[in-house]
Amino acid sequence: GLGAILISRLRKHQWLAASILCILITPLALLPFWLSYGPLGISDWDYYFSMHTNLRDALVQHGQFPLWNPYTCGGTSALGDPEFPLLGPLFWLEIPFGTANGLKLSIYASTAVGALGMLHLSRKLGIGVLGALAASLAMSFGSVNLLEIVEGHQNILAAMYIPWIFYAWYSAYHATGKKQRYAILTLTILLALMFFQGGIYLLMYLAGAFGMLFILARHKKRALFITVSSGIHA
Repeated sequence: GLGAILISRLRKHQWLAASILCILITPLALLPFWLSYGPLGISDWDYYFSMHTNLRDALVQHGQFPLWNPYTCGGTSALGDPEFPLLGPLFWLEIPFGTANGLKLSIYASTAVGALGMLHLSRKLGIGVLGALAASLAMSFGSVNLLEIVEGHQNILAAMYIPWIFYAWYSAYHATGKKQRYAILTLTILLALMFFQGGIYLLMYLAGAFGMLFILARHKKRALFITVSSGIHA
């Protein structure tokens, strides 16, 4: 609330100040994750913590790319797992910092990136800075996102790409020529990164959202072209 009041009184650089606020509030809102000396979370954390540790050990200790995970359930596919996280950028925080601290940093990074994405998507849609900030806080610091993190649902980390995906889609829809091609390329990369982060479930929900965008779009051929071309390339 105090941050919103200060931002509303600024004459310049309101969006920059709002972006900084989203970054600064992340470690404060998620401080219990860092200060907890007990188990990191409940429910699915045991499975994902062990899986990430096994993948990290394959790389760091054995110098092998983990095509196979011999330690879970008597042996399971690693690279073939739809939630295989190694190709996503967040996993690489676990290499230097270890699995526990790396996962905590991944939670912070994912939350902050998602908050910034929602802030600037709202700006792209013409929403004022305070309304955009409210939408950003609701998305990244709302009960759904935080509950999924506490429950150990690793796919929620891929949610950081969702507002940026819609930002790229909206930009492509309202652009032409080279600008549209660049926006579609950006959308393609973001969809691929979301898959690499293990966000297979969220991608399925996005497919439904893209279907709704097609229904609501005035230029349906353009909307269909952007969605299909980026999806196929991704």
